[in-house]
Amino acid sequence: MPACFRQIFQPLEKALDFIETNMAPMRHVELRNVALGDSERINIAEYKGRALKALKELLDERGFGVSSVSSGFAKYKRASWDDGEQWKEHQGILRRSLDVAVTLHAPYTRTFGFNRVEGSTLDDCLPAVIKSLFHY
Repeated sequence: MPACFRQIFQPLEKALDFIETNMAPMRHVELRNVALGDSERINIAEYKGRALKALKELLDERGFGVSSVSSGFAKYKRASWDDGEQWKEHQGILRRSLDVAVTLHAPYTRTFGFNRVEGSTLDDCLPAVIKSLFHY
């Protein structure tokens, strides 16, 4: 049967139970890959050390893989394009998300689009986004 993807939320064990007992049999497919984002009240990017190891062990024990990690990167309301400290914080979120993705063998790390500064046009946004991404 083909593998299907389903994003799950907290608590993780109950979501895995639900997939195994309700979704997969009804759809006659094997759901063995999940997309992880916020779990147990924290973003996946905050998992590290023992918590990340325990998450990996739980998924392995249950026979689930991870299709993607939803990072939370760039998911914030911008007050201006000059938001250096907030941008540095989000660069850290992206780095931690990539580390988590590697640990969980997730082939993709999802990010979010840049929210526009209120009143700005697309022409105003593109140079600022490019500068943020390539000149940090």
